[in-house]
Amino acid sequence: MSARRLVIAGLGNYTHPLTRHSIGQLTLKNLAARAASLPGSRGSPNLILDKKHPAWTTTITVEHPSGGHPPLEILFCLPRSLMNINGPAVVSCVNSFLQQPNNYRLITLQDDLDLAPSTFKVQRGGGPRGHNGVRSVSRSLQQSRDFWRIRLGIGRPESRSEVARWVLSALGRAEVQAVEWDDGKGGVMLERVWEEIVKIGWADEEDVIAG
Repeated sequence: MSARRLVIAGLGNYTHPLTRHSIGQLTLKNLAARAASLPGSRGSPNLILDKKHPAWTTTITVEHPSGGHPPLEILFCLPRSLMNINGPAVVSCVNSFLQQPNNYRLITLQDDLDLAPSTFKVQRGGGPRGHNGVRSVSRSLQQSRDFWRIRLGIGRPESRSEVARWVLSALGRAEVQAVEWDDGKGGVMLERVWEEIVKIGWADEEDVIAG
């Protein structure tokens, strides 16, 4: 059976890896480790700089637990660019998969001020909701902008004037633990995000539309 294909992009500022604005990139790295730990998986959990994109990437193939579905081939993409211009690197990763365009889907991981820390929401399509990384991806896509987004909550400061400082400040320990992969165990939110990712990856198109 031909593999289903996903590109998962962690949006953020690679120069500030443990800040709230880059929680998508931290989550991406830990999801790669999560995927590589599965029985029968193929591929390295370590993202390597690929100057063609430019981004750090790794490809991991995972098997469906029941064995009755095609494998899921996942390209993990961490842009080597600032948040506001993540789009070109993400689309470059997408295009590398479009050379083999069978059942391809794109998922972005990004921070969200409107959701409480250690919570998330899955969304398909729609506007960027003020998020410059999502806006950059949308503008860079030459085809459909109907991609999936997993919005990772970071909360919001009391004053709007504090937003810039807030998103560039360090994640709290509890926030890091929620998305970490440590000694073969995943944080609570990491596990839930992974469940949503494989649902998207293995869903038939009519199920995706209905859901």
